[in-house]
Amino acid sequence: MWQGAASRWYARDDKLIVSHPQGALVLAGWPRCLAWRCNKSGAWVHVMPTEPVLRAVTSAASPGFVDRARLHFVELAETEITDADLERQRVGLTLRHEAATTFLSAFPQNLRTQVARLPERHWPVLSLVARCPGADELFASNPALAFALASSGWLRRQPVARPLRSARALLLKPRTALLGWLGFPSANWAARVLGKIVPRALSLRTLHYVRTALCADSVPKAFLHLPRLDSCALRILTDPELRELASFTLLAEIDESRTQSAHAAYLLRDAAEMHAALHGGRRLPVQRSLAALQRVHAELVERQNRDGDRAMLSLDLPTPPVAGTPAIVPLVTPADILDEGRTMHHCVFSYVPAVARGSTYIYRVLEPQRATLSVVRDGDRWQLGQLSGPGNARVEPETWAAVAAWLARFDLSTDFTDAWDGSAA
Repeated sequence: MWQGAASRWYARDDKLIVSHPQGALVLAGWPRCLAWRCNKSGAWVHVMPTEPVLRAVTSAASPGFVDRARLHFVELAETEITDADLERQRVGLTLRHEAATTFLSAFPQNLRTQVARLPERHWPVLSLVARCPGADELFASNPALAFALASSGWLRRQPVARPLRSARALLLKPRTALLGWLGFPSANWAARVLGKIVPRALSLRTLHYVRTALCADSVPKAFLHLPRLDSCALRILTDPELRELASFTLLAEIDESRTQSAHAAYLLRDAAEMHAALHGGRRLPVQRSLAALQRVHAELVERQNRDGDRAMLSLDLPTPPVAGTPAIVPLVTPADILDEGRTMHHCVFSYVPAVARGSTYIYRVLEPQRATLSVVRDGDRWQLGQLSGPGNARVEPETWAAVAAWLARFDLSTDFTDAWDGSAA
């Protein structure tokens, strides 16, 4: 909302002030790291933004921001644009760029670079590091543990009234005490496991799953033996069904071939679901290499798109949660989705049950390039799920921008994955 085209950004003292049609947001920068919101009623409240604040501000402060944003404004315009419109847009974007640049200049360069790698909760982490002695060292050595401490209100069953005061006291104690306070096993091995998690894989949801896995009677040995834990490995290791299908050699290969294996967790999930549907519920055999998994997945996709499934084709689908356009068309029947999978050579047809349950919806993208996308339900909100070209190919930046702008009209999140096997963007 506050990042939209209608918002206006200003820098004043150490503050970034953002006004928008629904109210305003004020961020007091380094080293205070405080925030307030104001709604239409004029009431101000202290808040702790959970969105990736630094990503938006850094983008606005980047060279060329004004020209890129103006071009985007022109491309999305639905009515004729006058010279006056363009000048107002230029002035507003220039003010945003200058305000973002001024605001960021007070933050330590290395810290803001490291925090910007997190997918969410930038402000709580910055507040922890700024206001709790020793938190900077914790974040540098174990980002996941620092992220968890900054998010204690959402991890503890009984949140404390003053989390930063508790954090200051805990930072003086051994890491095992901090782990126990957050509900993780109070053991050095648990600290080592968290220390392997890369920043871009950190989210509250992921930490909940990791904590559950580490507190189980039998902890997967791969947690202890893999040298690093990215989102792909965590997705497999925290899912009891998936980790039974992945050998350690596959997990190690995923870790070693980081870029090539980004899709592996979702390839495994989709292969398991397609195999069960096509083989009377039987479990997918254990996969021992990335090449074998890719081959099995491709074979299952081909068979599924060739044969279809009568039970899935007979399902009734709900109405689209987001209205389409001439270029982004909702697929309202299972037959439409089957045709999309056949045309695009991917496994989108396996998502029909999820669409019928109301947790996912599928759209056909016709411009600026041919692609398939989904939106997924997260609680009571919808957000962008996956976007890919034919055969799970990555889409061009222009397609990402067009889809993101379309969904922004409905205030939907655009932190999404980029292919039907779930690759992280």
